Amino acid sequence: MSRPPDEFRALHVDNDSEQLALSEQHLHKTDSRLLVETMVDPLDAVDAIREGNYDAIISAYNMPELNGLELLAKIRQHRRDIPFLLFTGEDAETVAHEALSRGADRYLQKNGDPETQYVVLAHAVVDEIEHARTNATLREYKTAVEASDDSIYMLDPDGVYVFANTEHLSRLV
Repeated sequence: MSRPPDEFRALHVDNDSEQLALSEQHLHKTDSRLLVETMVDPLDAVDAIREGNYDAIISAYNMPELNGLELLAKIRQHRRDIPFLLFTGEDAETVAHEALSRGADRYLQKNGDPETQYVVLAHAVVDEIEHARTNATLREYKTAVEASDDSIYMLDPDGVYVFANTEHLSRLV
């Protein structure tokens, strides 16, 4: 059964159940398209991500068993395309740098007013999901154009080739 295209499913992993309750409450309130599931155990989250149909993962950094970066590494072994947002109270530039260099899509800090921070988080999650979906659509179009039996090409204003699929190139030879 397919989901509506305007529904965004996010999994929030944090060993702090109060943070998860705030997440469930505020994220959907900020953007009604955003459906949030929560888990306190990052090991259970790895299994859920393999089996589930999530559009994005939100993770804390400090958690028992796996920290946020270790969770990211396990997820990237199976799902390179799913947006991963590290949402943490850690104020270390090194954590942010390491998270982004390991493939996290965003690094956001938990601080200040919960209303404000969860609005920022909701917008970031939706932006990352929309970005990932756009990239997936572009990859599909690229595959279709390249595999087409039709001659497809693009020229710049000076008449120089910008793109030509295999079929078009075969006709030039």
